[in-house]
Amino acid sequence: MFSPVNPSQELHALEVLQSSYPTLEVTLSHTVGSVGFLERENASILNASLKPLARFTVKAFQDALTQLSLSAALFLVANDGTLMSVTAALTFPVHTFSSGPVNSMRGAAVLTGLKEVPSTPHNFIDPCLFVGIDSRSSLLRLL
Repeated sequence: MFSPVNPSQELHALEVLQSSYPTLEVTLSHTVGSVGFLERENASILNASLKPLARFTVKAFQDALTQLSLSAALFLVANDGTLMSVTAALTFPVHTFSSGPVNSMRGAAVLTGLKEVPSTPHNFIDPCLFVGIDSRSSLLRLL
């Protein structure tokens, strides 16, 4: 229950599980969520559930790079807009959940040619309204 403060019990449980089941994938709640027990529990369940999809997605990207004869580093976008290494995305796929709108906003910023200036409101000299519409939702953000 208090693993963010003292993860020793989770780490011990991991050792016990891995000694009996060495290929078992385990998500430790203290590495995924915040202090709240329910938030950590839910984030851990989602993270574990998304791992097969993350492996499939990363492999598809890697295969595409290989087929195109591209030797480039592969990164994925986290839901806060930062980049994640492949290892991080495979370990914490829950952090890539809902990163689509962030990707769209970053792409829109590049396509508009807006210059980022961190000291200004909204980080841009000329603000721009981003509207993202898909089959299920709409997203409005000021760049």
